[in-house]
Amino acid sequence: MFEYRKGLPDRPERIARLPVDERGYPIPFFVAYVDGVPDFRIVDHPKVVDAALKQKCFICGDKLGQHFFFATGPRSAILMKTNHGPSHKECIEYSLSACPFILYPNVQRRRAALPDIPLSFDQSMQPARPPIYVVAHVFKHAQINHSLESLVCSWDTIDYRFWRDDQWITPGEAEGYIAEESERYQSDLLKTAKPSDWSQTRMDKWLQDSQMEAAQKTARLLAWIAAQKTSG
Repeated sequence: MFEYRKGLPDRPERIARLPVDERGYPIPFFVAYVDGVPDFRIVDHPKVVDAALKQKCFICGDKLGQHFFFATGPRSAILMKTNHGPSHKECIEYSLSACPFILYPNVQRRRAALPDIPLSFDQSMQPARPPIYVVAHVFKHAQINHSLESLVCSWDTIDYRFWRDDQWITPGEAEGYIAEESERYQSDLLKTAKPSDWSQTRMDKWLQDSQMEAAQKTARLLAWIAAQKTSG
């Protein structure tokens, strides 16, 4: 039994029930164990999918109520979907203030010596952290789609908060990050390679639809931000 790390914030009750690793960090529910040791880089995919379908928290594993929270980068916020499961509000807020990957601006996720465990490593976890985190609040309903390789949670009814450098920021402060990521995503779409079994017509249609969807969803999020700036 290891002791909780000094200097970390006070734990909410659900987090306090989680085991602690040798460094003193709580071990989130989603983390996979390799040879009996938790590897924070690896998502236990079967466990996480089962939890999402049963509406359990991605971080603590306890049952969720009617309110779901997702912490994402700007791109997932724009597209209104993520491959992380939903969480409790207090679990999300604790993770934002305690996770070293989130806390330290220059940290990068280690890729070295990853174990060969099929379908476990979340390839969407980029080596560098996003410039801001977007916490999406979904009431009652999030759509869960899954396969052997992926978990995708999407939502429609939304409210947002924004986190940067260990503090909440205003929607106005987040606006530029959202607009920049939208432009970056549109550029990335143009670089997408055509699958070998697709015709050029099918590829062109996919690209057109993807660009339109991204533009519409960006406009929706920026309109929400503009409304918050006006009301605030």
